[in-house]
Amino acid sequence: MAFSFQQLQQRFEASFRPSEAAGLDSLFQYVIPDGSNFYMHICDGKLAFHAGEAVAPADLTITMEWQTLEDLFHGRVGGMQAFMFGHIKVRGSLALASRLIDIFAPVVE
Repeated sequence: MAFSFQQLQQRFEASFRPSEAAGLDSLFQYVIPDGSNFYMHICDGKLAFHAGEAVAPADLTITMEWQTLEDLFHGRVGGMQAFMFGHIKVRGSLALASRLIDIFAPVVE
């Protein structure tokens, strides 16, 4: 695993753009086959991040490998590009998935 859960949470929080999430109330489940699953609830500009599986049904389920997630964080690949090449699979609204591109910015280190 490339990140500890705490590091993963910090990266999502650092890249979160609350203004882009205004009015949104959605649950996102992330499935990472070579790592640990996590989920987040974004509600009106606030992010809640949790390890494991969400109890409630997710509005969007996103499946990807750890390397893809790391590449997204560092801006080495864009979300749409990773999706088009099959590195990200989504179950749910594609419009909601594309909104994540604006909600989370790459963290440049």
